[in-house]
Amino acid sequence: MKRLRIGEREIGEGRPCFIVAELGVNHDGDPAKAARMIETAALCGVDAVKLQRRDIDSILTRQAQEAPYLNERSFGATYGAHRRALELPDEAWPRLQSLAERNAFVFKKTHCRDAIPLTRGGLNRRHERRFICVWFAALGI
Repeated sequence: MKRLRIGEREIGEGRPCFIVAELGVNHDGDPAKAARMIETAALCGVDAVKLQRRDIDSILTRQAQEAPYLNERSFGATYGAHRRALELPDEAWPRLQSLAERNAFVFKKTHCRDAIPLTRGGLNRRHERRFICVWFAALGI
């Protein structure tokens, strides 16, 4: 098995487990909640935290965006409004980057365009998606 580096940390066979706290959109679009989640992950000693950022117009059809979406966890009347509400505002990212760096995480933003998921039958280009993955990778652990 090969090894690779994330920041100063080598991961792979024979190396300690690299633990990623998947924050996803569990911050509910609230920058203060996202900041608390990063701070909590740092206190727990994880190696990295991961947030996601998506371009809703690129990943959802107009029909999907306009579909009614009303339930106890809905953040909007349509699925598009719900998904947009879960995205952190642009102005939140620099503050989160600064917070990550103060907690000994390196801010890394990976642009994942035209990602092709692996399906049972192999690569399926009909399921291409556009989204941005944001990584905060820990240093020297």
